[in-house]
Amino acid sequence: GLRFNMSSMQTIMPFASSVAYSAAIWILITQVDKLILSSVLTLAEFGYFSIVVLIAGAILALTAPIMQAVLPRMTALFSKGELIEMYLLYRKSSQIVAVLAVPITIIIALYSKQILFAWTGEQELAIWGAQTLSWFVMGYGLLALSAFQYYLQNAFGDLRLHVIGSTISAIVQIPLIYYAAINFGAEGVGITWFAIRLVWFLWWMPIVHHKFMPGEHLSWLFRDILPIIIIASISVLIMNYLVPLGEASGRIQILLSLAAVSFVALSASALAVTELKSLITAKIKK
Repeated sequence: GLRFNMSSMQTIMPFASSVAYSAAIWILITQVDKLILSSVLTLAEFGYFSIVVLIAGAILALTAPIMQAVLPRMTALFSKGELIEMYLLYRKSSQIVAVLAVPITIIIALYSKQILFAWTGEQELAIWGAQTLSWFVMGYGLLALSAFQYYLQNAFGDLRLHVIGSTISAIVQIPLIYYAAINFGAEGVGITWFAIRLVWFLWWMPIVHHKFMPGEHLSWLFRDILPIIIIASISVLIMNYLVPLGEASGRIQILLSLAAVSFVALSASALAVTELKSLITAKIKK
Protein backbone atom coordinates (compact mmCIF):
# COMPACT_ATOMS: atom_id res chain seq x y z
CA GLY A 1 0.00 0.00 0.00
CA LEU A 2 0.89 3.66 -0.12
CA ARG A 3 3.06 4.92 2.72
CA PHE A 4 4.19 8.39 3.68
CA ASN A 5 7.94 8.77 3.10
CA MET A 6 9.37 11.51 5.29
CA SER A 7 12.85 11.28 3.76
CA SER A 8 11.43 12.08 0.33
CA MET A 9 9.58 15.06 1.78
CA GLN A 10 12.77 16.32 3.40
CA THR A 11 14.55 16.13 0.04
CA ILE A 12 12.05 18.30 -1.84
CA MET A 13 11.06 20.57 1.06
CA PRO A 14 13.75 23.25 0.48
CA PHE A 15 12.79 23.62 -3.17
CA ALA A 16 9.05 23.57 -2.42
CA SER A 17 9.53 26.16 0.33
CA SER A 18 11.45 28.39 -2.06
CA VAL A 19 8.64 28.18 -4.61
CA ALA A 20 6.01 29.01 -2.00
CA TYR A 21 8.02 31.89 -0.56
CA SER A 22 8.73 33.33 -4.01
CA ALA A 23 5.03 33.15 -4.90
CA ALA A 24 4.08 34.99 -1.72
CA ILE A 25 6.69 37.71 -2.34
CA TRP A 26 5.51 38.04 -5.96
CA ILE A 27 1.92 38.60 -4.83
CA LEU A 28 3.10 41.21 -2.33
CA ILE A 29 5.24 43.05 -4.88
CA THR A 30 2.57 43.15 -7.59
CA GLN A 31 -0.35 44.07 -5.33
CA VAL A 32 1.17 46.59 -2.92
CA ASP A 33 0.72 49.49 -5.35
CA LYS A 34 -3.01 48.79 -5.62
CA LEU A 35 -3.32 48.52 -1.84
CA ILE A 36 -1.62 51.89 -1.28
CA LEU A 37 -3.27 53.73 -4.18
CA SER A 38 -6.73 52.58 -3.09
CA SER A 39 -6.40 55.00 -0.18
CA VAL A 40 -4.82 57.78 -2.26
CA LEU A 41 -6.94 57.92 -5.41
CA THR A 42 -10.62 58.66 -5.73
CA LEU A 43 -12.89 55.73 -6.58
CA ALA A 44 -13.09 56.82 -10.23
CA GLU A 45 -9.33 57.27 -10.48
CA PHE A 46 -8.72 53.87 -8.90
CA GLY A 47 -11.01 52.36 -11.51
CA TYR A 48 -8.93 54.06 -14.20
CA PHE A 49 -5.77 52.75 -12.59
CA SER A 50 -7.11 49.20 -12.54
CA ILE A 51 -7.71 49.35 -16.29
CA VAL A 52 -4.21 50.71 -16.86
CA VAL A 53 -2.60 47.87 -14.89
CA LEU A 54 -4.81 45.31 -16.64
CA ILE A 55 -3.60 46.45 -20.07
CA ALA A 56 0.05 46.62 -18.98
CA GLY A 57 -0.12 43.17 -17.40
CA ALA A 58 -1.28 41.68 -20.71
CA ILE A 59 2.40 41.49 -21.67
CA LEU A 60 2.94 38.75 -19.09
CA ALA A 61 -0.26 36.97 -20.08
CA LEU A 62 1.01 36.93 -23.67
CA THR A 63 4.44 35.49 -22.87
CA ALA A 64 3.76 33.25 -19.85
CA PRO A 65 2.51 30.23 -21.88
CA ILE A 66 5.80 30.09 -23.78
CA MET A 67 7.80 30.11 -20.57
CA GLN A 68 5.62 27.42 -18.97
CA ALA A 69 5.95 25.23 -22.06
CA VAL A 70 9.74 25.59 -22.16
CA LEU A 71 10.41 24.91 -18.45
CA PRO A 72 9.71 21.12 -18.50
CA ARG A 73 11.97 20.73 -21.53
CA MET A 74 14.77 22.72 -19.87
CA THR A 75 14.41 20.62 -16.71
CA ALA A 76 14.55 17.40 -18.73
CA LEU A 77 17.69 18.52 -20.58
CA PHE A 78 19.37 19.46 -17.28
CA SER A 79 18.48 16.10 -15.71
CA LYS A 80 20.17 14.36 -18.69
CA GLY A 81 23.26 16.54 -18.33
CA GLU A 82 22.69 18.14 -21.73
CA LEU A 83 23.60 21.65 -20.59
CA ILE A 84 24.58 22.98 -24.03
CA GLU A 85 21.19 22.04 -25.45
CA MET A 86 19.47 23.57 -22.42
CA TYR A 87 21.36 26.84 -22.82
CA LEU A 88 20.46 26.96 -26.52
CA LEU A 89 16.80 26.37 -25.68
CA TYR A 90 16.97 29.09 -23.04
CA ARG A 91 18.39 31.60 -25.49
CA LYS A 92 16.03 30.73 -28.34
CA SER A 93 13.04 30.91 -26.01
CA SER A 94 14.23 34.26 -24.70
CA GLN A 95 14.30 35.53 -28.27
CA ILE A 96 10.78 34.32 -28.99
CA VAL A 97 9.48 36.00 -25.84
CA ALA A 98 11.32 39.18 -26.85
CA VAL A 99 9.76 39.06 -30.33
CA LEU A 100 6.32 39.04 -28.72
CA ALA A 101 6.91 41.29 -25.71
CA VAL A 102 9.15 44.05 -27.09
CA PRO A 103 7.05 45.27 -30.07
CA ILE A 104 3.80 45.12 -28.09
CA THR A 105 5.42 46.97 -25.19
CA ILE A 106 6.70 49.74 -27.46
CA ILE A 107 3.35 50.06 -29.24
CA ILE A 108 1.35 50.31 -26.00
CA ALA A 109 3.84 52.79 -24.53
CA LEU A 110 3.79 54.98 -27.64
CA TYR A 111 0.03 54.80 -28.29
CA SER A 112 -1.13 54.57 -24.68
CA LYS A 113 -3.66 57.39 -24.98
CA GLN A 114 -5.15 56.04 -28.19
CA ILE A 115 -5.35 52.50 -26.82
CA LEU A 116 -7.18 53.59 -23.68
CA PHE A 117 -9.65 55.60 -25.73
CA ALA A 118 -10.16 52.84 -28.32
CA TRP A 119 -10.82 50.26 -25.61
CA THR A 120 -13.10 52.25 -23.33
CA GLY A 121 -14.37 55.20 -25.39
CA GLU A 122 -13.61 57.40 -22.38
CA GLN A 123 -11.54 60.44 -23.31
CA GLU A 124 -11.12 61.41 -19.66
CA LEU A 125 -9.64 58.00 -18.86
CA ALA A 126 -7.33 58.21 -21.88
CA ILE A 127 -5.97 61.58 -20.76
CA TRP A 128 -5.64 60.56 -17.09
CA GLY A 129 -3.98 57.20 -17.67
CA ALA A 130 -1.82 57.65 -20.77
CA GLN A 131 1.49 58.43 -19.06
CA THR A 132 0.87 55.96 -16.25
CA LEU A 133 0.17 53.18 -18.77
CA SER A 134 3.36 53.98 -20.71
CA TRP A 135 5.54 53.63 -17.60
CA PHE A 136 3.79 50.50 -16.34
CA VAL A 137 3.86 48.66 -19.66
CA MET A 138 7.57 49.35 -20.11
CA GLY A 139 8.12 47.91 -16.63
CA TYR A 140 6.08 44.82 -17.48
CA GLY A 141 7.97 44.44 -20.75
CA LEU A 142 11.26 44.35 -18.84
CA LEU A 143 9.70 41.93 -16.38
CA ALA A 144 8.77 39.58 -19.23
CA LEU A 145 12.37 39.61 -20.44
CA SER A 146 13.67 39.12 -16.89
CA ALA A 147 11.32 36.27 -16.03
CA PHE A 148 13.41 33.66 -17.81
CA GLN A 149 16.11 33.90 -15.16
CA TYR A 150 13.59 32.35 -12.73
CA TYR A 151 12.91 29.47 -15.11
CA LEU A 152 16.64 28.92 -15.53
CA GLN A 153 17.05 28.59 -11.78
CA ASN A 154 13.98 26.38 -11.61
CA ALA A 155 15.41 24.02 -14.21
CA PHE A 156 18.53 23.65 -12.05
CA GLY A 157 16.33 22.98 -9.01
CA ASP A 158 18.09 25.75 -7.11
CA LEU A 159 16.03 28.80 -6.16
CA ARG A 160 18.24 30.18 -3.39
CA LEU A 161 19.41 33.07 -5.52
CA HIS A 162 15.84 33.81 -6.57
CA VAL A 163 14.71 33.90 -2.93
CA ILE A 164 17.49 36.36 -2.12
CA GLY A 165 16.64 38.54 -5.11
CA SER A 166 12.92 38.51 -4.38
CA THR A 167 13.54 39.50 -0.77
CA ILE A 168 15.83 42.38 -1.78
CA SER A 169 13.28 43.50 -4.37
CA ALA A 170 10.48 43.54 -1.81
CA ILE A 171 12.54 45.40 0.80
CA VAL A 172 13.49 48.09 -1.73
CA GLN A 173 10.30 48.28 -3.76
CA ILE A 174 7.61 48.51 -1.08
CA PRO A 175 8.92 51.70 0.61
CA LEU A 176 9.62 53.33 -2.77
CA ILE A 177 6.15 52.49 -4.08
CA TYR A 178 4.61 53.85 -0.88
CA TYR A 179 6.58 57.10 -1.14
CA ALA A 180 5.75 57.51 -4.84
CA ALA A 181 2.04 56.79 -4.31
CA ILE A 182 1.65 59.23 -1.43
CA ASN A 183 3.59 62.05 -3.08
CA PHE A 184 3.12 61.60 -6.83
CA GLY A 185 0.05 59.42 -7.31
CA ALA A 186 -0.42 56.76 -9.97
CA GLU A 187 2.07 58.17 -12.46
CA GLY A 188 4.76 58.32 -9.77
CA VAL A 189 4.10 54.66 -8.99
CA GLY A 190 4.41 53.83 -12.69
CA ILE A 191 7.77 55.60 -12.98
CA THR A 192 9.01 53.85 -9.83
CA TRP A 193 7.82 50.46 -11.10
CA PHE A 194 9.68 50.97 -14.40
CA ALA A 195 12.86 52.19 -12.67
CA ILE A 196 12.94 49.17 -10.35
CA ARG A 197 12.39 46.74 -13.22
CA LEU A 198 15.14 48.43 -15.25
CA VAL A 199 17.63 48.20 -12.38
CA TRP A 200 16.60 44.57 -11.81
CA PHE A 201 17.15 43.77 -15.50
CA LEU A 202 20.55 45.47 -15.70
CA TRP A 203 21.84 44.40 -12.29
CA TRP A 204 20.24 41.10 -11.29
CA MET A 205 20.15 39.29 -14.65
CA PRO A 206 23.98 39.32 -14.96
CA ILE A 207 24.28 37.87 -11.45
CA VAL A 208 21.92 34.99 -12.21
CA HIS A 209 23.51 34.30 -15.59
CA HIS A 210 27.00 34.37 -14.07
CA LYS A 211 26.05 31.59 -11.68
CA PHE A 212 23.91 29.38 -13.92
CA MET A 213 25.16 30.28 -17.41
CA PRO A 214 28.74 31.55 -16.95
CA GLY A 215 30.14 33.76 -19.68
CA GLU A 216 26.91 33.94 -21.65
CA HIS A 217 25.21 37.08 -20.34
CA LEU A 218 26.68 39.64 -22.74
CA SER A 219 26.04 37.34 -25.68
CA TRP A 220 22.45 36.81 -24.48
CA LEU A 221 21.93 40.55 -24.11
CA PHE A 222 23.68 41.90 -27.21
CA ARG A 223 23.04 39.07 -29.66
CA ASP A 224 19.66 37.71 -28.58
CA ILE A 225 17.75 40.61 -27.03
CA LEU A 226 19.18 43.98 -28.10
CA PRO A 227 18.79 43.46 -31.90
CA ILE A 228 15.10 42.71 -31.39
CA ILE A 229 14.67 45.87 -29.28
CA ILE A 230 16.40 47.99 -31.94
CA ILE A 231 14.47 46.52 -34.88
CA ALA A 232 11.13 46.74 -33.06
CA SER A 233 11.76 50.36 -32.06
CA ILE A 234 12.74 51.42 -35.58
CA SER A 235 9.81 49.64 -37.22
CA VAL A 236 7.28 51.15 -34.79
CA LEU A 237 8.71 54.66 -35.26
CA ILE A 238 8.57 54.29 -39.05
CA MET A 239 4.97 53.09 -38.88
CA ASN A 240 4.13 55.93 -36.52
CA TYR A 241 5.36 58.32 -39.21
CA LEU A 242 3.50 56.52 -42.01
CA VAL A 243 0.29 55.86 -40.03
CA PRO A 244 -0.13 58.83 -37.68
CA LEU A 245 -2.96 58.74 -35.16
CA GLY A 246 -4.16 62.24 -34.37
CA GLU A 247 -6.49 63.46 -31.68
CA ALA A 248 -9.49 63.20 -34.02
CA SER A 249 -8.96 59.52 -34.86
CA GLY A 250 -12.01 57.34 -34.24
CA ARG A 251 -11.95 54.09 -32.30
CA ILE A 252 -12.20 51.86 -35.39
CA GLN A 253 -9.47 53.81 -37.16
CA ILE A 254 -7.23 53.48 -34.11
CA LEU A 255 -7.76 49.72 -33.88
CA LEU A 256 -7.07 49.18 -37.60
CA SER A 257 -3.97 51.38 -37.48
CA LEU A 258 -2.64 49.63 -34.38
CA ALA A 259 -3.23 46.26 -36.04
CA ALA A 260 -1.14 47.37 -39.02
CA VAL A 261 1.63 48.74 -36.79
CA SER A 262 1.65 45.55 -34.71
CA PHE A 263 1.85 43.30 -37.79
CA VAL A 264 4.81 45.20 -39.21
CA ALA A 265 6.64 45.45 -35.87
CA LEU A 266 6.16 41.77 -35.00
CA SER A 267 7.20 40.66 -38.49
CA ALA A 268 10.30 42.84 -38.48
CA SER A 269 11.27 41.64 -34.99
CA ALA A 270 10.84 38.02 -36.00
CA LEU A 271 13.46 38.51 -38.73
CA ALA A 272 16.04 39.09 -35.98
CA VAL A 273 15.65 35.46 -34.87
CA THR A 274 17.45 33.02 -37.18
CA GLU A 275 14.97 30.16 -36.73
CA LEU A 276 11.94 32.38 -37.23
CA LYS A 277 13.57 34.07 -40.22
CA SER A 278 14.18 30.69 -41.85
CA LEU A 279 10.60 29.60 -41.15
CA ILE A 280 9.14 32.81 -42.61
CA THR A 281 11.39 32.56 -45.69
CA ALA A 282 10.32 28.95 -46.27
CA LYS A 283 6.64 29.89 -46.00
CA ILE A 284 7.09 32.75 -48.47
CA LYS A 285 8.84 30.47 -50.96
CA LYS A 286 5.98 27.98 -50.74
